[in-house]
Amino acid sequence: MGIHVYQNGKPTVVEYSEITKEMAYEKDDKGYLVYDTSHMLNAVYNLDFLEYIVKEGASRLVKE
Repeated sequence: MGIHVYQNGKPTVVEYSEITKEMAYEKDDKGYLVYDTSHMLNAVYNLDFLEYIVKEGASRLVKE
């Protein structure tokens, strides 16, 4: 599980184990957590694979 952050100007997910306790509880000027969004799963897909799914349909991946 991780949190959504910007790293080098790009959105990414940093694992909770990689942040300090201070960062985990850091709040903004309004009292809201700075790091308040999370992501439980990252999925990486090949673009050719996704194009295949769009064209052929996911049912073509299931073998009977």
